[in-house]
Amino acid sequence: MLDLWLQPVDETSVKWAETHSSVLDEEETQRWRRYRTDESSALFLVAHVVTRLVLSRYDDRDPAMWQFDRGANGRPEIVGGPFGLRFNISHTEGMVAVLVHGQADCGVDVEHTWRATDIRGVSRRVFTDAEQDSIFSLPSAQQADRFYQLWTLKEAFIKAKGKGFALPLSKFSFTIATSKSGAEPLIGFACDPALDSEPNDWQFFTHRPESGHVVSIAAHRRTELDDSSFTVRRLDTGVV
Repeated sequence: MLDLWLQPVDETSVKWAETHSSVLDEEETQRWRRYRTDESSALFLVAHVVTRLVLSRYDDRDPAMWQFDRGANGRPEIVGGPFGLRFNISHTEGMVAVLVHGQADCGVDVEHTWRATDIRGVSRRVFTDAEQDSIFSLPSAQQADRFYQLWTLKEAFIKAKGKGFALPLSKFSFTIATSKSGAEPLIGFACDPALDSEPNDWQFFTHRPESGHVVSIAAHRRTELDDSSFTVRRLDTGVV
């Protein structure tokens, strides 16, 4: 199971989240109120309200009753079951992504592709030589898109491993090719054995909502996941 829940973040959805802010626990409420910018505050609020409401779709539990534990690197896990239910969240300007999955390690990352970024400078720090070549061999108009594809794949894998940026970014890499159908990209993955001895046990997905964001998912699995294993959903907030 890989259920990707997407929630656009705009003025209307923020107002909706404010009406449901009572589902947050004390720690989340304090964090929400500490944000100094309206944008960061809105993203946090929508992300955490949506996460709680989404999880209650999978278990008969009041959204306010979910408890979470954040490990040494900040990845939240559900405390007190239900067994086999896990999640991962990501948010960026205009979008929240909540990935609900089973026991296997999974991660999700979402980015918007129109943000001004020093693509060359960042690429030298976070991408392998081959990844950089795959970006800068493209026409300039396509380079930002490839940059964010690779960036979200890197982030998703890091989050799935649960070790944050302690993972050396130069020790794993991705290739992206066009499938025969021209629809979903073919994503290749290579990894230093010291980092993960079984790279073939990982599968990656990318999704592009109409908003122009790019979302990537990393999923550790023992058997191949097909298209029916991966679904994209939206919470019925009544406002979007």
